[in-house]
Amino acid sequence: MENYFDLNQAYQKNFGWNSNPFSFRIIPEIFTGYGHEVSTILNGVNDGSRFAIVTGQSGTGKTTMLKHLNQRIGEKKLVLYLPKPPTDPKDFVEIFTTNLKLNFFEKNISRRDINLYNLGDFVNRKTKDSKIILFVDECHEAPAQ
Repeated sequence: MENYFDLNQAYQKNFGWNSNPFSFRIIPEIFTGYGHEVSTILNGVNDGSRFAIVTGQSGTGKTTMLKHLNQRIGEKKLVLYLPKPPTDPKDFVEIFTTNLKLNFFEKNISRRDINLYNLGDFVNRKTKDSKIILFVDECHEAPAQ
């Protein structure tokens, strides 16, 4: 058995804290500011807008806002949050096929037939009348292709 030092346990024992107060965590529940931007995106989602882009300088809260929106919208709709865009198109297809819960036939036979070119048809067929929302963070890291 390995001996290791549990920092959270030390904070609890010595100070009565629940966790390391010096770690960086994004807490979407306490997201403040950008009320207009959040409202605009939520209205767009509810009105059926198909595309929105959020831009801004590094450290201005884009990721925090996306996580906040993910939490708020995810209670009512299927939301996929990608912290970074996949570099391989096959990975992008895999994200959708994994999250849309394939049935037995789709898993064993038609999964290999789903590709980037017919992914839209597959998603429409699986979601029918419901909405699926895709948040992709750090899009600047996506390959140019």
